[in-house]
Amino acid sequence: RDSGVACGPVKPGYEIDQEALKQLPQRQQDKAIQKLRDLDAIRKASPLHFYSPHSKQQIFHGFDTRRKVFLGGNQSGKTMAGICDDIIQAVDEDALPGHLKQYKRFRPPFRCRIASESREIVETVIFDKIREWVPKAQLAGESWKAAYDNQHHILNFKNGSFFHFATYEQELDKWGSATLDRVHFDEEPPEDMFGEARIRVMRKGGDLVFTMTPTEGLTYMFDELQGLVEQAEQNSDWALDDNYGLVLVDMDDNPVLTEENKQEALRGYSPEEKAARKSGKFVALHGLI
Repeated sequence: RDSGVACGPVKPGYEIDQEALKQLPQRQQDKAIQKLRDLDAIRKASPLHFYSPHSKQQIFHGFDTRRKVFLGGNQSGKTMAGICDDIIQAVDEDALPGHLKQYKRFRPPFRCRIASESREIVETVIFDKIREWVPKAQLAGESWKAAYDNQHHILNFKNGSFFHFATYEQELDKWGSATLDRVHFDEEPPEDMFGEARIRVMRKGGDLVFTMTPTEGLTYMFDELQGLVEQAEQNSDWALDDNYGLVLVDMDDNPVLTEENKQEALRGYSPEEKAARKSGKFVALHGLI
């Protein structure tokens, strides 16, 4: 990386000390540069080789429950963990690096709906994460342009897997009819869509995934998860029951965030909002309309 600074476990997944590189004899420098080019080629062809989940993301990936919840603060790595988990399930097993194969629960074709608050968020945040991590050789036509059906909002894989993209802005009847292996909610969904999603995965015994920061206060999801949250707070921030696996994730759990960046991101929020946005806690948001 031209910056010469230590990178975290994502993009590209290794560090380059530019000053040390420049001090090498020319022959060794040329060899090092070639190795870095080789690594970059591997990253572009198979980026999942460079996905190194932090400890809380590993717990999330390891859940083998019908519903799993990444309850995290902003920038805690929740969307990345959810999208990478979706990709792990969608691709062929031989496309996965060894350290991620343990997290594969589904065999293709894997049918997944990924939903978020608006079409704008889907087509920026969600699409960017998928483009960053999906092995292009696994996509139909081996490119996003060939694989993505813009009319139906579906990303197709060679092996028959697909991601269907939906939003909370849509009418509920647009969520019907499909039989799915997974519905992934990126941020807290409306209650009626949560109910509809349970029906969509029922036939195939699929799962529901929630990657969310609880910024809406004490909602129905608080009622749904309260017991698990209390259990997690007493048990190293994770909890399991017959239906759910849940992990609580703080901004501080993401090793790539600096203290300065965290303070800047939280500037101006009330103590209650900070608890939600930093630590993923359900709080009563007094005075908000």
